[in-house]
Amino acid sequence: MAVDDSGWRLFMIERGLGTENAAVVHVWQYQASLSCPDCSRDAVVLRNVTFGADSNCECTAATSITIGPDVTTESGASVIFKAPVVKIESGLVIERGAVVHVGKPNS
Repeated sequence: MAVDDSGWRLFMIERGLGTENAAVVHVWQYQASLSCPDCSRDAVVLRNVTFGADSNCECTAATSITIGPDVTTESGASVIFKAPVVKIESGLVIERGAVVHVGKPNS
């Protein structure tokens, strides 16, 4: 099996059966997951995470949230980060058209 993330395709090659022994190639097209990462705990550290286009996520932590490196919010995504302390490290990418709110939770 192979995955082509740039074209959102999954490939599987199946060995042929019978006298011709021809291979069959299956190709499936899929969409990026719109689900949000697990980002609501006591302390949250986000690294190597992508908030996909059209996702709507809220990350809430009791003590702190650390964002980055390699965290991307794609155009069309909406993300809210709520914690008493939110630390943004270098490597955070917020694409044009994304909406990101950072704040403290309501008491």
